[in-house]
Amino acid sequence: MPESGLSRDIDGTPYCFEESRLPFLQELSNRVVELRKAGRLTPKILSNIRRYFKIKNIYHSNAIEGNVLSIDETRQVVEHGLTITGKPLKNQTEAKNLKEALDFLEDLAAQPRKPITATNVRQIHRFVLKDIDDDNAGKYRSNDVEISGSDYKPPPPESVPPQMHDFGNWLSSTSTVDDNQGTLEAILYAAVAHTWLMYIHPFIDGNGRVARLLMNLILMRHGYPIAIIGKEDRLRYYDALEISQYADLSPFITLVEECINESLEEYERSVKERQEQKE
Repeated sequence: MPESGLSRDIDGTPYCFEESRLPFLQELSNRVVELRKAGRLTPKILSNIRRYFKIKNIYHSNAIEGNVLSIDETRQVVEHGLTITGKPLKNQTEAKNLKEALDFLEDLAAQPRKPITATNVRQIHRFVLKDIDDDNAGKYRSNDVEISGSDYKPPPPESVPPQMHDFGNWLSSTSTVDDNQGTLEAILYAAVAHTWLMYIHPFIDGNGRVARLLMNLILMRHGYPIAIIGKEDRLRYYDALEISQYADLSPFITLVEECINESLEEYERSVKERQEQKE
């Protein structure tokens, strides 16, 4: 539980957050709703935003896990299919795989009334480990795992299927979206989906990438720009996840909220610069 301030439970989950975060979440929600009403955050524009950030997203998500490709090398591999001499082939495959996983997310995001399921999570994982570890791609782990640098020990492998069943039930019940987009609950759901999946740690490898993809899928469905956690925030990110093991999502929610704001501001700056260039 949070050490200071009043806490609020997130219904249907083991998690809570400090109520002091609510005004900030509401402000971001209001901003997204107003942009939608003004026609500046339509589905088409959101799709353009995701294309604009695709390479940045792939680069940072892989870099957090130790991938050594630069952002320009990531672009060469993903957009031009080039092989970078002197860089590990595994790192280059990881970049291609995340691109395909993001394309799959676009398909799932385009069906907002269809629940996201545990099966979809395994499908996302299959993209992440394709041609890297095909024997384990899309499959729950059968071994114990440890998280480097963390005191947290994930549940034993026999606990993974029942825990994923419970997680999948919650995910299915909260992932369908009607026309009521831009709600602050979307940020909470995205944070819960990420941290709950990381708590279960259902896969032998690739859990972090899958969790970040799932987080952004929920934001996409709810009409939000994606949240890109930068490699420079790696330690803050890990610290927030460590705290989440004790049910408090406050630090992680704050990080996600800031990342969404950064995406909005960077995209709006880009649009403004293009308009000025045209004029």
